[in-house]
Amino acid sequence: WGLVRSVSKFLGPDLRLAFVLSDEDSAAQLRARSAASRVSHVLQHIVGTLLHDAETRELLQRARDSYAERLGTMTDALREHGIDLPPGQEGLNAWIPLQGREKHVVGRLAERGWAVRGGADFAVTGRGAPALRVTTSTTTPQRAEAFAADLAAVLHAKEGA
Repeated sequence: WGLVRSVSKFLGPDLRLAFVLSDEDSAAQLRARSAASRVSHVLQHIVGTLLHDAETRELLQRARDSYAERLGTMTDALREHGIDLPPGQEGLNAWIPLQGREKHVVGRLAERGWAVRGGADFAVTGRGAPALRVTTSTTTPQRAEAFAADLAAVLHAKEGA
Protein backbone atom coordinates (compact mmCIF):
# COMPACT_ATOMS: atom_id res chain seq x y z
CA TRP A 1 0.00 0.00 0.00
CA GLY A 2 1.04 3.58 -0.47
CA LEU A 3 -0.36 6.98 0.36
CA VAL A 4 0.72 9.80 -1.97
CA ARG A 5 0.33 13.43 -0.93
CA SER A 6 1.17 16.51 -2.90
CA VAL A 7 2.89 19.30 -1.05
CA SER A 8 2.05 21.77 -3.82
CA LYS A 9 -1.09 22.97 -2.03
CA PHE A 10 0.65 24.09 1.14
CA LEU A 11 4.16 24.83 -0.13
CA GLY A 12 2.74 26.87 -3.00
CA PRO A 13 1.17 26.09 -6.36
CA ASP A 14 4.44 26.66 -8.20
CA LEU A 15 6.31 24.01 -6.18
CA ARG A 16 5.22 20.68 -7.65
CA LEU A 17 6.48 18.11 -5.16
CA ALA A 18 4.94 15.13 -3.38
CA PHE A 19 5.79 12.41 -0.89
CA VAL A 20 4.76 8.79 -0.37
CA LEU A 21 4.09 6.95 2.88
CA SER A 22 3.98 3.17 2.51
CA ASP A 23 4.63 -0.21 4.09
CA GLU A 24 8.19 -1.60 3.94
CA ASP A 25 7.57 -3.94 0.99
CA SER A 26 5.95 -1.20 -1.10
CA ALA A 27 8.74 1.20 -0.12
CA ALA A 28 11.34 -1.28 -1.39
CA GLN A 29 9.47 -1.62 -4.68
CA LEU A 30 9.19 2.17 -5.01
CA ARG A 31 12.92 2.59 -4.31
CA ALA A 32 13.74 0.04 -7.02
CA ARG A 33 11.44 1.72 -9.53
CA SER A 34 12.59 5.22 -8.66
CA ALA A 35 16.22 4.23 -9.15
CA ALA A 36 15.35 3.01 -12.64
CA SER A 37 13.16 6.03 -13.49
CA ARG A 38 15.55 8.59 -12.05
CA VAL A 39 13.24 10.13 -9.45
CA SER A 40 15.14 13.07 -8.12
CA HIS A 41 16.57 12.42 -4.68
CA VAL A 42 17.46 16.10 -4.62
CA LEU A 43 13.75 16.99 -4.80
CA GLN A 44 12.96 14.44 -2.10
CA HIS A 45 15.60 16.02 0.12
CA ILE A 46 14.20 19.49 -0.61
CA VAL A 47 10.71 18.44 0.49
CA GLY A 48 12.05 16.94 3.71
CA THR A 49 14.11 20.02 4.45
CA LEU A 50 11.27 22.43 3.67
CA LEU A 51 8.87 20.56 5.94
CA HIS A 52 11.17 21.15 8.91
CA ASP A 53 12.45 24.65 8.14
CA ALA A 54 11.33 27.61 10.31
CA GLU A 55 11.83 30.11 7.47
CA THR A 56 9.61 28.00 5.23
CA ARG A 57 6.88 28.03 7.89
CA GLU A 58 7.12 31.84 8.03
CA LEU A 59 6.99 32.08 4.24
CA LEU A 60 3.96 29.79 4.15
CA GLN A 61 2.22 31.96 6.74
CA ARG A 62 2.86 35.06 4.62
CA ALA A 63 1.48 33.19 1.60
CA ARG A 64 -1.64 32.15 3.56
CA ASP A 65 -2.12 35.75 4.67
CA SER A 66 -1.73 36.98 1.09
CA TYR A 67 -4.20 34.39 -0.22
CA ALA A 68 -6.69 35.34 2.51
CA GLU A 69 -6.33 39.02 1.64
CA ARG A 70 -6.93 38.39 -2.08
CA LEU A 71 -9.92 36.16 -1.38
CA GLY A 72 -11.27 38.78 1.02
CA THR A 73 -10.88 41.43 -1.64
CA MET A 74 -12.89 39.30 -4.07
CA THR A 75 -15.61 38.34 -1.60
CA ASP A 76 -16.00 41.95 -0.45
CA ALA A 77 -16.40 43.13 -4.05
CA LEU A 78 -18.93 40.38 -4.76
CA ARG A 79 -20.95 41.25 -1.66
CA GLU A 80 -20.98 44.93 -2.65
CA HIS A 81 -22.67 43.78 -5.86
CA GLY A 82 -25.25 41.67 -4.01
CA ILE A 83 -23.52 38.31 -4.51
CA ASP A 84 -23.20 36.41 -1.25
CA LEU A 85 -20.81 33.52 -0.74
CA PRO A 86 -20.99 30.62 1.69
CA PRO A 87 -18.97 31.13 4.89
CA GLY A 88 -15.62 29.49 5.47
CA GLN A 89 -13.97 30.18 2.13
CA GLU A 90 -10.19 29.95 2.12
CA GLY A 91 -7.28 29.37 -0.20
CA LEU A 92 -6.84 30.63 -3.76
CA ASN A 93 -10.40 30.12 -5.02
CA ALA A 94 -13.80 31.66 -4.39
CA TRP A 95 -16.74 29.26 -4.67
CA ILE A 96 -19.82 31.13 -5.88
CA PRO A 97 -23.14 29.22 -5.82
CA LEU A 98 -25.47 29.85 -8.75
CA GLN A 99 -29.21 29.41 -9.09
CA GLY A 100 -28.76 27.45 -12.32
CA ARG A 101 -27.48 27.60 -15.90
CA GLU A 102 -23.86 27.31 -14.88
CA LYS A 103 -22.58 26.91 -18.47
CA HIS A 104 -24.52 30.01 -19.51
CA VAL A 105 -22.86 32.13 -16.80
CA VAL A 106 -19.39 30.72 -17.58
CA GLY A 107 -19.94 31.50 -21.28
CA ARG A 108 -21.17 35.05 -20.68
CA LEU A 109 -18.21 35.75 -18.41
CA ALA A 110 -15.84 34.38 -21.08
CA GLU A 111 -17.36 36.84 -23.56
CA ARG A 112 -16.41 39.58 -21.11
CA GLY A 113 -12.82 38.28 -20.84
CA TRP A 114 -13.08 36.24 -17.63
CA ALA A 115 -11.89 32.63 -17.45
CA VAL A 116 -13.77 30.87 -14.66
CA ARG A 117 -14.66 27.22 -14.12
CA GLY A 118 -18.07 25.77 -13.50
CA GLY A 119 -18.64 23.83 -10.31
CA ALA A 120 -19.65 20.72 -12.27
CA ASP A 121 -15.99 20.35 -13.27
CA PHE A 122 -15.21 19.63 -9.61
CA ALA A 123 -18.21 17.51 -8.61
CA VAL A 124 -17.54 13.86 -7.92
CA THR A 125 -20.61 12.80 -9.90
CA GLY A 126 -20.42 15.63 -12.44
CA ARG A 127 -23.82 16.80 -11.21
CA GLY A 128 -22.97 19.05 -8.29
CA ALA A 129 -24.92 22.15 -7.40
CA PRO A 130 -24.40 24.93 -9.97
CA ALA A 131 -21.49 27.15 -8.98
CA LEU A 132 -18.45 29.05 -10.19
CA ARG A 133 -14.88 28.51 -9.08
CA VAL A 134 -12.96 31.76 -9.37
CA THR A 135 -9.21 31.82 -8.78
CA THR A 136 -8.07 34.84 -6.82
CA SER A 137 -4.32 34.32 -7.16
CA THR A 138 -3.86 37.52 -9.21
CA THR A 139 -6.72 39.51 -7.72
CA THR A 140 -6.26 43.20 -7.13
CA PRO A 141 -8.97 45.49 -5.80
CA GLN A 142 -9.54 46.82 -9.33
CA ARG A 143 -9.82 43.34 -10.87
CA ALA A 144 -12.11 42.15 -8.08
CA GLU A 145 -14.42 45.14 -8.61
CA ALA A 146 -14.47 44.66 -12.38
CA PHE A 147 -15.19 40.94 -12.06
CA ALA A 148 -17.92 41.46 -9.47
CA ALA A 149 -19.59 44.10 -11.65
CA ASP A 150 -19.46 41.82 -14.70
CA LEU A 151 -20.77 38.81 -12.78
CA ALA A 152 -23.60 40.87 -11.32
CA ALA A 153 -24.49 42.12 -14.83
CA VAL A 154 -24.46 38.57 -16.22
CA LEU A 155 -26.60 37.27 -13.36
CA HIS A 156 -29.02 40.18 -13.68
CA ALA A 157 -29.31 39.71 -17.46
CA LYS A 158 -29.78 35.97 -16.97
CA GLU A 159 -32.60 36.56 -14.49
CA GLY A 160 -34.27 38.99 -16.84
CA ALA A 161 -33.96 36.68 -19.88
